[in-house]
Amino acid sequence: MDSPSSQLEMFFLPFLLPGHLIPLFEIARTFAARGQRVTVIITQFQASTLQPTVDVDNAAGHCIALQVVPFPFKEVGLPDGFENFTTAFDFETIGKLFQGSTLLRPRIEELIMASHPDCLVSDMFHPWTEDLTTHLGIPRLHFDGCSMFFHSLEDAILRPDSPHWKVQSDYDPFIIPNLPDAISMTRSQLPDIVWNRTKLSPFLKQCKEAEFKSYGVLVNSFDELESAYTEYYKKVTGSKVFNIGPVGLIHRNGRERLYKGVVSDHEFFTWLNSKKPNSVLYICFGSGCTFPMINSWRSPVG
Repeated sequence: MDSPSSQLEMFFLPFLLPGHLIPLFEIARTFAARGQRVTVIITQFQASTLQPTVDVDNAAGHCIALQVVPFPFKEVGLPDGFENFTTAFDFETIGKLFQGSTLLRPRIEELIMASHPDCLVSDMFHPWTEDLTTHLGIPRLHFDGCSMFFHSLEDAILRPDSPHWKVQSDYDPFIIPNLPDAISMTRSQLPDIVWNRTKLSPFLKQCKEAEFKSYGVLVNSFDELESAYTEYYKKVTGSKVFNIGPVGLIHRNGRERLYKGVVSDHEFFTWLNSKKPNSVLYICFGSGCTFPMINSWRSPVG
């Protein structure tokens, strides 16, 4: 453990989606395990899930704490205690949760300004924190949970000279230039966000601008896996990139996982080991996506 005088005071501000919250919390734990003083700003429901793990880390001598901010249920028309995206099954509820997260800003700003930490690590969905850290004169590290392959592909597609603007139809393949590998796509495979067709497009543009202004990007990946795409992204954007994953290795055993699967490790590995090599395809649409059962059944059959 480092001496108190050499500790950095680090604040972490995750987003409430499990796919964002879990890895950023694990990153916070990793920094605490390396001797830094860590505070995670979180709402009450999520705090009740995280606190047992924090207690284990504190008992091990790691300096990590939760700072709870109350979620504005009444202001956004949600019942008390409803602040979990995993139980939101319609866009209206998801919109209210996003709105509630936005309303937390004044309280969070107050906390950060009062503590004046050495740095802030915040999720992509809190782009306003870039202005706050600039005001305080401290670095902001950006986190979004995406791989360097995704970052590189996204940057190439969003450039004005991207070849998807030049093909004749939505189904003509094109090669994305300058990437470490030859990646072929069609316009039909591009998300609506590329065409600015969604209500989130202006907000996501703010998130991207905040990323480029930040001190750097924390990535839950490792150089041996994505070194070519890491170097590509740093070269074309000028961003600092820190591959510090896979941070899930902070778990010393299965009991420490925050969200345990409905299938046990033994059952999962027994099933996986029964399959032929290279015959299993893993698909994940993220924790914010909920599909009707018919779609879930259709995915495996193509």
